[in-house]
Amino acid sequence: MAEYTFFTNPMSRGQIARWALHEVTADYEHVLIDWQAKPAEFLAANAMGKVPTIIHHAESGDRVVSESAAICLYLAEMHPEAKLGPSDDEMADYLRWTFFAAGPVDQAITAKAMRFEPSSPEQEGMLGFG
Repeated sequence: MAEYTFFTNPMSRGQIARWALHEVTADYEHVLIDWQAKPAEFLAANAMGKVPTIIHHAESGDRVVSESAAICLYLAEMHPEAKLGPSDDEMADYLRWTFFAAGPVDQAITAKAMRFEPSSPEQEGMLGFG
C-alpha cells in the first residue's frame, strides 16, 4: 500500500497538493474524483466531499488532511528531509503567506472569476479579501 491516498480532481486546487506530494517524493495512490459520483471511501474520509484530501497511512493509523494549505504544511512536517519547511527565522512569514494565499487571495480570485462585486461600502467591509 502507498504511504498516502490522494483524492483530487484535475480542475481543482488539488494541483497544489499534488505538487507538494512530488516535492517530498511521497509514495501515493492517485484517486480521481468525479464531481457527481464521489466514492464512499472518499466521503468516509471527508464528508464534505471536498478535494484535495489525503489519507496518510501512518504506522499509528490513518490520518486525514484536507485543504490545500494544510496538506502542504503537513507534508513539509512529515518529510523534513525535503526541506520544504522554514527555518525558525522564516516561520512567521511562512505561515502568514501560506494562509494569506489560501484565504484572501483565493477568495479574491474566485470572486473576480464569478463576477461578484459588492454593491455597497458595507459589503466591501465584510469581505475577507479587502
